[in-house]
Amino acid sequence: MSTRFGICCCAALLAAGVSAFTPALPVIPGGEYSVSDYGAAPGSGEDAAPALQKAVDAASAAGGGTVVVPKGEYLCGPVALKNRIRIRLDEGAVLRLLPLGRYPITSHRAPFLGGKHLSDVALVGKGRIEGQGGPWWPHYKEKDFPRPVIFGVSASARILVEGVTFVDAPMFNIACSGVEDVTVRGVTVLAPPSHAEKEGDVVSHNTDACDVSGRRILIEDCYISTGDDNYTTSGRTEDVLIRNCRFGTGHGLSMGSYQREFVRNFTVENCTFDGTETAIRIKCDRDRGGETSGIVYRDITMKNVGIPILIYGAYNAKKPYRSLWNATGEVLSTYPEAPVTATTPRYSDITFKNLTAVATTKKSRAGLIWGLPEAHVKGLMMENVKITSNRPLLLVNVDDPKLVDVEVRNEKGEVLPVEVK
Repeated sequence: MSTRFGICCCAALLAAGVSAFTPALPVIPGGEYSVSDYGAAPGSGEDAAPALQKAVDAASAAGGGTVVVPKGEYLCGPVALKNRIRIRLDEGAVLRLLPLGRYPITSHRAPFLGGKHLSDVALVGKGRIEGQGGPWWPHYKEKDFPRPVIFGVSASARILVEGVTFVDAPMFNIACSGVEDVTVRGVTVLAPPSHAEKEGDVVSHNTDACDVSGRRILIEDCYISTGDDNYTTSGRTEDVLIRNCRFGTGHGLSMGSYQREFVRNFTVENCTFDGTETAIRIKCDRDRGGETSGIVYRDITMKNVGIPILIYGAYNAKKPYRSLWNATGEVLSTYPEAPVTATTPRYSDITFKNLTAVATTKKSRAGLIWGLPEAHVKGLMMENVKITSNRPLLLVNVDDPKLVDVEVRNEKGEVLPVEVK
């Protein structure tokens, strides 16, 4: 294919709202291995992990296959996945993590299901994984108190998570780092929010729904309502498409706060937010940044959110720069400058198109885009953006923003200015 034809082809795909890439799906042989045949008994109260691991090992020895978890409830400890393995949770199947005190965990973030250096792995079906995370959550500030993630793979390729419901994870739900070709489709992730609405409410901490970093990533048709980031990436990430997802409570569709080296070619389209704390968020700081560019948000609808758009490079800033929902341009523009280094957050070519939002909660504002004094935001484009909020949209250290049909109104219908500092 000629270079000219390739460029034209990619441009046509992007214009049509179609991703120029498609992650490769796992290739897995057709044999099936039921955990029932290896000793798993639903409702017994016994740990089903040995039976599940035997089924995985048998499928692996045969060159790969599908491990079937039939209808029923199974208590289960951690299981190591292997290449060319599909775990299928049938409708009515529930894998319930062993409770705190019985669950064996050797290191922080060790996965319930997962492994390293894997290829062609899938977790699919209409069943559920229940993390029983409540007793783990109060320990979230204790660095020496390890908590498991539900599904975790690293340095792996061709990963599929489809159809499964995740409930009350002790920590992260889906965590994939250094991966290529990842598809997360039709998944539901549920956990309480991280802040109580009233006394006695249960809250969850660090229950990130989907932390995926790597190349060629597709997240689609998911419902996510949790206690931390609804999605996030930690850098070295490119060619990401998130589409047709619904987000409830949580800290937003995020990037960072660690964004090692780069995040680029990242598109979010046709998504809704309802009750999300900060809906679209790019967060970083001078000791953990890099290049963030080629970011597109289009056809987005929000209601009951705190801050629809929050982009900044001073994640660990102290007072008076910390209260981002009510910080003024006069204050933020005095943030001290520092030398540019390889880890300075650098934001460029960010587009918002066809976005409507209602942000009228107590701690809310229309949005904040705040570049560092030594690394201004460049190439910001906002088109057909309509926000209802009682605090204006504030841009600080943003060079030559292109604002087309951008409007902020308060609850009375009065127009608020877009403040540029």
